[in-house]
Amino acid sequence: MKKPLLFIMITLLLSTLSVSFAYVPNGWVLTYPTSCWFYISEDTNSSPYLNDLIYYTKQWNSLPELGLYQTYSPSDHNIAMYVVSYDTGNCALAQHYSDDYHTATFYPSWKNLSLTNRREVIVHEIGHCLGLAHTQSSNNSNSIMRQFNFNGKPYPLSDDKAGISSIY
Repeated sequence: MKKPLLFIMITLLLSTLSVSFAYVPNGWVLTYPTSCWFYISEDTNSSPYLNDLIYYTKQWNSLPELGLYQTYSPSDHNIAMYVVSYDTGNCALAQHYSDDYHTATFYPSWKNLSLTNRREVIVHEIGHCLGLAHTQSSNNSNSIMRQFNFNGKPYPLSDDKAGISSIY
């Protein structure tokens, strides 16, 4: 009687742990995640990508732990976004300066992606700014935070939601 019960308890514990730790945090934590302000550089405000940058950044607002809001102040924000004309070989890059200041830069190769893939990259880079690293490859189908390729879903998926819930 004790062995089957012990087996069931261990199985439940292991299955819970594998789900709970599927996402990978990057160590970046916002002090006030429900009051996170993002700024889009003035150069980008006239770009054809502006509406997508706003809309797909706000896809993270579907999670109760987060609140992302646009600001027009170049000095009072948590996340700054730039669409630039110089190339680095990257599609986009999120950078961490402090827990409450990050940037997401979108390079020329990002502009050449399909519409859906560009939108996925926006959600992905903001995910880094919110504290998520690339997911484990076994969770690629459940995460916007996969390191390579796209899945046509430009919004946070179950693994991303679990990660944000754990961080905040």
